[in-house]
Order: sequence, then C-alpha cells, then structure tokens
Amino acid sequence: MLREAIIEDEHPQYEDDWIGRYEIVGLTSVLQPNFRCQYKRLPVVILNIKKSTDKLVSLFNTAKKQKIQTYDRIILFGWVGSNKGLCFAVIFTESAAAKFFFEDIKNSTYIGRTGYLLEPEFDGQFLTSDKKLPILLVTSKFYVDNLIIPNVNINPNIIGPGETAFFSYQNKHVDVETCKIVNACCTGAQCDRQSSMCSCFNVKSTAMNSLALSGNIYIDDHKTKFQSFSFMNMLVSINADHSADSFQGNTLIQMRSRIETIKNYVNANGGWTVIGWMRKGVVYDHSDLVDGKAVKQSEMIESDDVSPHIVRIEPTSNHAMMYVADIKFTVE
Repeated sequence: MLREAIIEDEHPQYEDDWIGRYEIVGLTSVLQPNFRCQYKRLPVVILNIKKSTDKLVSLFNTAKKQKIQTYDRIILFGWVGSNKGLCFAVIFTESAAAKFFFEDIKNSTYIGRTGYLLEPEFDGQFLTSDKKLPILLVTSKFYVDNLIIPNVNINPNIIGPGETAFFSYQNKHVDVETCKIVNACCTGAQCDRQSSMCSCFNVKSTAMNSLALSGNIYIDDHKTKFQSFSFMNMLVSINADHSADSFQGNTLIQMRSRIETIKNYVNANGGWTVIGWMRKGVVYDHSDLVDGKAVKQSEMIESDDVSPHIVRIEPTSNHAMMYVADIKFTVE
C-alpha cells in the first residue's frame, strides 16, 4: 500500500482564505476513475521542464494505444506525499497556457519549487507505453507554497526499466568538487540554468549575466554532475559586472576553499537536503532501430544505467542556512 503523507497546510481555513477550501489529496486518489477534482489540491515538486524541439510527443492510453501529439512544454512533477517517489507529467500544447500556469512565479526559479496543482484531472493517458508515467490535466495557475518534502530514499537498484522516480534525501553528507563558474544556457532564472536546453519564458538577453555554478556532487560515493544558478547564489556573491573570467586563477582557488569550508560546516551541522529524480534507462537492439528510433517496443533491453538528476540542494537546518548566507564567497 502506498502511504499518502499528511502535508502541513500553512494556510488556515478562514472564510477569506480561499485555498483553505481545497482538500489535499494524493496522486493515487487522482488516478481513480471516480475521482472528482472540484476543490481538490495535489502537493507537488517541479522536477524538470522540457521545452519542445521537434513539437511531437507520443501518448499512450490504458490499452497502450499510441497517439502522436504536438506540445510546447512537458513538466515532470513528483508527488509530495509518496514514499515511493511517484512521478507524473503535465503537458501544455501551447506556450500561452504554460505561461499562465507559471504566472505567479514568472520572475523566479521553477525547478525544485513546491506547491499545489489545483483541481487536477486524469483522463487515462500516459507518457510511456508501460503506463508508469501518468499525464494529468490542469487549467489553473500553479499555487506556490513552501512544502516540507518527506524523506524519500529511493534505491536505484529497485527502479524498473523506463521507470521514473524522485528522491528527497535529508541530513545527507555531501562532497562538492571541481566547482567553477561557467556561462550557462541563458540569462534567466526560471530554468535555474541547469541544462543546455532553456525552458524559460521571455528572457531578455541583456537582463543579467548567464553565470552558474558547475561541479561534481558526491552523495554516498555516487558522483553526479550538477549546474545551478540558485546553488551559485547560495554559495557565491555575484553581481552584473562579473563574468566567468572573474573566477579564474587565485580567485577560483579562494572560491573553492570557501565552498569547502561551507560544505564541511553543513555536513557537521545537520547535513544537506538533496532533491532530484532518476530514470532507469532502456536500450534497443541495433537491428531494431530505424534512423535512430525504436521500431519494436518489445525489443527494449534493460540498461544498468540509472542517472540521478539533482534539482535542488540546500542545508537541512535553518541554522546552517543562515551560516552559509553569512560567509558565502565574495570576490575581493
């Protein structure tokens, strides 16, 4: 049985507090055929946003029948309340609908943000043929709220082929190495500059620099590449005059030394909260590929590769967070 965690609601149910009228539900409830969505809210964390490059995506119904559909953005969510790291997707076919959804956080980072989907619906469609990644429908804006994500300790060895799960590690000992300031994919903050494909809206190229902190994150001896705008701002003071060249030579060594000091302090004082997602890969027999695309779904072969993607990392304790804010690195 899946456990639906009790999410603390910071909004008291006063008559003038409209969100208090919405009942908190779990993903397993939303997926039921008789679910009624009116005045329901689903607690979630935003894990990834994919902006369309080829404008087509395959959808599957409960009978595994495939349908090709155009899209503007695909958003991967984790259900805050699942001890199994259950994920789902929301697909927007038009940019205007995606902009409306993010209207209340348009000037801040989306990735790793928590809140509620209001009145979500499920019409029996999945993003994968094995029905492991359901697609929900939403028409309301994303309701932002700082939710505490329960510990979701996912073992990569139990993830099935093609399966997607999110994790939330609390009080983790973390190592940070080979940190450097790099030029990222865009000048916006919405995508957190985490990947080479920007998913931001209406970014002005002259708004600010395009810097991000890049490095290797080690968790339980597992190495993950991580690049982030928000992680950089937590550890390093950046201004509009800075460039990647501002953090070379002795400055790079000084910055890494300060990050090492911060890392050691946080490790000894509550550790780190690390949130992300992982997917078990599949490969295809080469003879079953046409122009690089699989032509026989039955010929998928399980891959041993499980790639974790970190989306947010920060001190678990508020005391450690304040310490980091006080001593973060500043270029002299």
